[in-house]
Amino acid sequence: GLWTGREHGPLSSPTLGFAMNTMTVRSAALAVTQSTSPAAQTIVAGGIGVTFANFQLDASQSGEDVRLSSITLADTIVTNVATNLTTCQLYDGSTALNTGSNVVNPTVALVLATPFTFDSALTIPKNTVKTLTLKCNVASTLTAGSFTWNMTALQISGLTVTGVTSGSTVTASGAVTTGATQTVVAAGSLVVTTSPSSPSYAIA
Repeated sequence: GLWTGREHGPLSSPTLGFAMNTMTVRSAALAVTQSTSPAAQTIVAGGIGVTFANFQLDASQSGEDVRLSSITLADTIVTNVATNLTTCQLYDGSTALNTGSNVVNPTVALVLATPFTFDSALTIPKNTVKTLTLKCNVASTLTAGSFTWNMTALQISGLTVTGVTSGSTVTASGAVTTGATQTVVAAGSLVVTTSPSSPSYAIA
């Protein structure tokens, strides 16, 4: 005969529960800081590709990749002029971001605001921190002096940053960065001494 289900009592529908993953919504963001490396040190005049500062672009709290095409730095000069530095470039690892006509040769007029324009837009992937290294050549004619590169809070907030996916405008965060002073001397020196582990006099 026809089975109606009554033979096994009334039909019931089970109650099902689902544990869904928590979805956190984050907007695009970028924080700028300066590394404590390199520490303050002495540089010999005539140095090529000398590292003056490292700037960290932090997108670890960003909801998407972010992009920027330029950055502005400030150079505090103590006892000499900016023209003693030439061929200043920002590096992402071993890759120079500004080459050719974008290479920066600082002038006195650009000391407080030296713009670095990248050859192509730089992308900082979300959840990552990218470090940009500033390198310059030091004039061989420089007898003494010192340089300190940093970014002001206004230069950080003034960066033109956009979200790669959304195209939204991002205001970078960060206070004034303070770099270590790199002091230039006219010439290096080499001191040779006997090692303490050197054996004492003996007849062989």
